[in-house]
Amino acid sequence: MGGAGDTRGRDPLGNARGPGGGDGDAAHAGRTVPGDEPPALIVVGEVVALREKLRWVERKPLFGRRILITRAREQASAFAQTLEAAGAEVVEFPTIRIVPPDSWEPLDAAIRRLREYRWAIFTSANGVRFFWIG
Repeated sequence: MGGAGDTRGRDPLGNARGPGGGDGDAAHAGRTVPGDEPPALIVVGEVVALREKLRWVERKPLFGRRILITRAREQASAFAQTLEAAGAEVVEFPTIRIVPPDSWEPLDAAIRRLREYRWAIFTSANGVRFFWIG
């Protein structure tokens, strides 16, 4: 291994960037999100000049955002993929579970009296789905 002056063929005055900036330009050197922890990435050499071309992921509208999805697990994946494509970090944390009722009788009774109603209002796609399969 070389000594302190060994540049391994690189320009000793070449560019280097890391989370701290390296060149005094911290705004463009790295992106940190509150709560992020090491490891850090340090880029050395001519590739630093390609930063503007390579930072396309940072231009996505939800880059750097962490989004919690509380939908039922079987309904969260498609939504999660859409958010991830927009640059978000997605955490799926289902807080509900969609299951059929213990008894269909209350729904069946309401359906039998449907002619008495002027409106049928559904509050979710799940309600519509269970109405038609019930």
